[in-house]
Amino acid sequence: MDAYILKYPTGSYLPSHRDPLFVADHYRCNVVLQHADEGGRFICDKTILKVGRLAIFRSDEATHEVTKVIRGTRLVLSLGLAV
Repeated sequence: MDAYILKYPTGSYLPSHRDPLFVADHYRCNVVLQHADEGGRFICDKTILKVGRLAIFRSDEATHEVTKVIRGTRLVLSLGLAV
């Protein structure tokens, strides 16, 4: 299990990727604490649940990314669990 607070300042982004974990299934729960003023959108091709600020997905199976933050800062609480 892991927990991170991820900060995406203006100009940052996360390229499209997967997080392979070869020994277990990797579940991730992201909660947006602060939206960027512009940009910084989370895109995932296979979410298990997406409601408001909450996204649950398999980061080892789902391709995911964060678009470039144009203005402001994006803050995310990210919780991971390998089962």
